[in-house]
Order: sequence, then structure tokens, then C-alpha cells
Amino acid sequence: MLFHIVEGAQVIVSRRGVYKQVALYQRDGELYAGLNKTSFVRLLGNRGTSQPDTLWEEIIGVSVVFGWLDRPKLPAPEKMKAAA
Repeated sequence: MLFHIVEGAQVIVSRRGVYKQVALYQRDGELYAGLNKTSFVRLLGNRGTSQPDTLWEEIIGVSVVFGWLDRPKLPAPEKMKAAA
């Protein structure tokens, strides 16, 4: 499965004290920050990412829930409909 952009959502990431606002992507139920058009880092629990020197600070424009190992994910579609 490919990476799919989460419409209207952004994530703030930081690397070595430099902050950047980037698009939020989803793949197989996991959330990713798009560092550029071809590079993505998975968002992990405790604000970590799959790239050790990159942290995520905030997810904007969409509600998230925290699952296994405190990893952020989008709510299940039925829960999103109930909240609307």
C-alpha cells in the first residue's frame, strides 16, 4: 500500500532545533510525516519518529488517538462518524 495524504492535516517536526511544518500521511493504519515528496518518517510514541534525530511536536487539522506503544493514529471511521 502506498502513502496517502491526510487531507487538511499537518505535523510539526523538529530536527536539531529546526522546526518544520509538513504534510501528514497514512499507510497501513500508521501515521507518517512527509519530509519531502519522497521521504517519510513514521510517527512513534513519546514524540519520537523512525528517524532518531527527528521528533514530532504536534499534529494539526485532524483528531488522533493513541494506540499501542502510545503511537498516534486516526480514529476508526465509525468513531469519526459518531463524533460528527
